[in-house]
Amino acid sequence: MPRKITPESFDSTYETLLTRADSVLRAGASEFPVDFGDPKIAHQVRFRCYQYFKALKSSPARPDLVAMAQGLSLRLAGGALVFYRADYDSTADAIRAALRLPEVAPAPLAPLPASTLDSNLVALRNLRTKGSTN
Repeated sequence: MPRKITPESFDSTYETLLTRADSVLRAGASEFPVDFGDPKIAHQVRFRCYQYFKALKSSPARPDLVAMAQGLSLRLAGGALVFYRADYDSTADAIRAALRLPEVAPAPLAPLPASTLDSNLVALRNLRTKGSTN
């Protein structure tokens, strides 16, 4: 029986990669390329990123990261892995242009939910405050 893959099964670099890609895309860029130099490595990282996204979605631990991964797509470009929002697709733009369809404005990004880490820090701060007054 295969073991369950959880977000904790992955190195913290996957979280860093996801947060960087999200911040670049939220800043207005249409793509966030990461050049690995080798197509095989880019393919492996793409596969593991999708596993990481799936593990995040099945775990209630980090809703903030789930929101970042939502709608995020990956494609390979030689030795580079390119992150982009699923609602922004250059192929769809090319089809719209060829058919002379009106341009569609991208949907606004949903605000990120508060991190469970934030709520845990608040709870810890409250416990420390209560402990110092006793």
